[in-house]
Amino acid sequence: MTCRKRAGFDEDYFYAGFVGSFRSWQGLDTLIKAINIVRKQGYEKIRFILVGNGDPLEQFKEMVKAYGLGKETIFTGRVKYEEVPILINCFDVCLAPFKKERNAKIGLSPLKLYEYLACGRPVITSRVEGV
Repeated sequence: MTCRKRAGFDEDYFYAGFVGSFRSWQGLDTLIKAINIVRKQGYEKIRFILVGNGDPLEQFKEMVKAYGLGKETIFTGRVKYEEVPILINCFDVCLAPFKKERNAKIGLSPLKLYEYLACGRPVITSRVEGV
């Protein structure tokens, strides 16, 4: 059984995904704006999977709703750590849209990148020091 079947995702789509805590420094607001740009370009066979939880979750869901991205964006909520590699392996590309403001103040822990790369997935990330 493929990871996508196991996770309940349609095999016919290209998946870009994020796994992590939903915090302001993760750059998910910027990612949602980028999802809107991708949709406006006419890409219909792409889905964005956002795995995790955190205080701004409802704000991010409202952004998705305001842009009309409900079809393109899947919020899974928090998952068990043992399930993270299964979800990462569903992704065609992993996303790490870090904000440079936090990195400049306290540094960056690129653990997310290591998890993505350990699963052998390509990564799109922000241009920030340490990444």
